[in-house]
Amino acid sequence: MRLTAHIFPLAVAAALLATSQAGAVPVSADFYEELDNPSYSTGPMVLQALSEPFGIGPELSVADEISNPEDFGGAIEVDFDTDGLGFTLTHEGGATDFETLLIQITDIGFSKSQKLISVVQDGGDLINDAASDPYSELLTFGDDWIELSIDVIVSSGSEFYNFINEGSAHYSLETADIPLPAAAPLLAAGLGIMGVAARRRRRAA
Repeated sequence: MRLTAHIFPLAVAAALLATSQAGAVPVSADFYEELDNPSYSTGPMVLQALSEPFGIGPELSVADEISNPEDFGGAIEVDFDTDGLGFTLTHEGGATDFETLLIQITDIGFSKSQKLISVVQDGGDLINDAASDPYSELLTFGDDWIELSIDVIVSSGSEFYNFINEGSAHYSLETADIPLPAAAPLLAAGLGIMGVAARRRRRAA
């Protein structure tokens, strides 16, 4: 009975440890965007926002512009869902013809120890395919980062892809717990110590 009495709190602690990561969501990130027509421009339009918390309104917009030598319009804003498990890219209006787009969402912070395991486009579209020259679109991600790049396949100054003016696309995220392998040895050691202590008390009694 004494051994059971000591093991029970440890079992509860183990259960709490196993479930402590449940419900974790992304809460902040660094954002970077380049939009350009490199065949003739002197440099891209660049937007950047660092350690930006997710909240009401876009996390990255034209208000975050840090460079724009050609005075391009048509930035793509990034707006995370209020639950942190998705985001929307929206063309802000203005210029629609471009050759390259790069959006990086990095150093994503989670409310608990989690990682990204899936990023998929599940609605809307940014590109007017009927009005665009051939282009490539690549979406990649890692544990705490997402990158989207769109590039025309041939860039000679006369080939462009065409954004839908004020068009938008939504992406959904899926996360998973980061394994905590150190927890198992600690729990085992704790159980062993409590077991030894219980046996000693029984002998002393």
